[in-house]
Amino acid sequence: MTSCALGGADFQSAALPVCRNVSEHRGRLQIGRRLQACPTKQHGRNQKQSWSASASRPGGRLRTRGSALQEQSQPANIPHCSSTWLRLVIAVYALAVAGVAANVPDIPVVTVCDVMSNMSAYNGRTVIVVGRYGHSMEGAWLDATCPNSIVENGMEWGNDIALIDMSAQGEPPDFPKRFRWNDRLLGKKVSELKPSTELRENARYQYRDEWAAVFGRFETRPLRSRADGYGHLAGSPARLVWPDNGVHIFHLRSERWVASDP
Repeated sequence: MTSCALGGADFQSAALPVCRNVSEHRGRLQIGRRLQACPTKQHGRNQKQSWSASASRPGGRLRTRGSALQEQSQPANIPHCSSTWLRLVIAVYALAVAGVAANVPDIPVVTVCDVMSNMSAYNGRTVIVVGRYGHSMEGAWLDATCPNSIVENGMEWGNDIALIDMSAQGEPPDFPKRFRWNDRLLGKKVSELKPSTELRENARYQYRDEWAAVFGRFETRPLRSRADGYGHLAGSPARLVWPDNGVHIFHLRSERWVASDP
């Protein structure tokens, strides 16, 4: 049996002992990677000596079966069996996580106010937009109360993005592999909007706005006339083209984010 020091306790496993001449060193058991129980000439071939170490007695002691305890006179070199492989496991895991992160594209997470204040910069890009989610029989929108208004060719537009648009559009973007919603980051974006944007409620129709995040491709175009808008009656200056499960809703009652289709 071999014995290794692991966190201040003795861990024993089956292995062939590597014995040294204990009698020559007067009780000092010098070994390499393992601590063994070895027969000695001093106590007879049928008796064994074993090494015991603890945090309270760093020097350890030499225990002989059937005899008194003999104190070790010099400190012992106690191997730590678990440290090397534990560090190796942590290193491999860290490299694996870094590799996964490197394979996931960096998708901007922005609020409605962020993207609407600079529509040309986001045009055609895949983004995650956080805002107030509203819907009716005519469509669905993501909007917010923003400090800046949108004026194009003398026409003022609201800070809203159409989520349902019947005009021609390309295929929606695909989710990246290993994509996961970052609910904590989405919550921070909602906190940025709350001071200026309130959720509307209509008790008669049992309706209430919700906070939502939408993954999709942001699209806009030159707004030369009212016909250049998107959504119901072309009333929105931009739209999001999103895939299945691209709308992530924050349910107020359950206080959690869930996938939803407008």
